[in-house]
Amino acid sequence: MAKMKVGIIGSGNRSKLYIDAIKRLPEDFEFVMMRFRTEEKAKLFRN
Repeated sequence: MAKMKVGIIGSGNRSKLYIDAIKRLPEDFEFVMMRFRTEEKAKLFRN
């Protein structure tokens, strides 16, 4: 079965949970993008 490509919108706590789940199942999911409302939020999330 092909991997499901996943993109996440937002940087809240739920987004972090989804990322952790994707990392635990690399054979099933491929993380392809993440979208933020502002550049500042993106910078905070990277750290």
